[in-house]
Amino acid sequence: ISSVKIAFASSSSVALPVFHRLLNSKHEVLYCISNPDKRVGRGQDIKSNAFVEESFEFVPHVFQPETNSQLQEYLEMNPVDLVVTIAYGRLIKAELLRIPRFGWINVHFSLLPHLRGAAPVQYALLRGEKSTGISIFQLDEGMDTGPLYLQEVHEIAPEATTESLLSELGELAAQKILKVIDDIENGVPAIPQRGEATFAPKILKEAGQITSTMHVSEAIGIVRALGENPGAFIRFRGERLNI
Repeated sequence: ISSVKIAFASSSSVALPVFHRLLNSKHEVLYCISNPDKRVGRGQDIKSNAFVEESFEFVPHVFQPETNSQLQEYLEMNPVDLVVTIAYGRLIKAELLRIPRFGWINVHFSLLPHLRGAAPVQYALLRGEKSTGISIFQLDEGMDTGPLYLQEVHEIAPEATTESLLSELGELAAQKILKVIDDIENGVPAIPQRGEATFAPKILKEAGQITSTMHVSEAIGIVRALGENPGAFIRFRGERLNI
């Protein structure tokens, strides 16, 4: 039984189901890659992201490069067959993508090319969509533009929020990731994305504002999509009231 040597790149707890599935597989997760620690809160304490805090327990090394050149040097000195990434939060240059034998694959929480970008789950809820899904694809230099290894449709429950839907999609991705790695090992080609691209850019805090002129369905979409983060609110007599 062949074992693929993997590096895992993420900066979000949404990646943990896939990470644990790989840890418990025949494959070998040699190390993790994540974003540098940040200063947070009024005290400006240095804090790791949720993925780093969890992954330190399971792998010997978690590398947090500041620059692409640092990342390139680390990958060249610590070779792997494949980099698996979910919500890493950084565009990867072509020269880095070519270093592992099988390149990089990314898990994205929409049916690409629909909702490319940082916030596909939030936009699906804001638009009142009834279904979404996952896409596992070969990373290239573009923003979620690479060819597809797998897509799976997932129905959106009427009461779903961003947090609950991300959890469901993370579990779905964990169920499918090993099949994709088997396909890559067996030389199954990725298929180019087809159809018109739509976009889900980073959510700004003001997007959570509900106004009196909105249709009720639009207001409910904001609460479901943004109520947990960054927050849904109204302005009343000069005050911000959180919903």
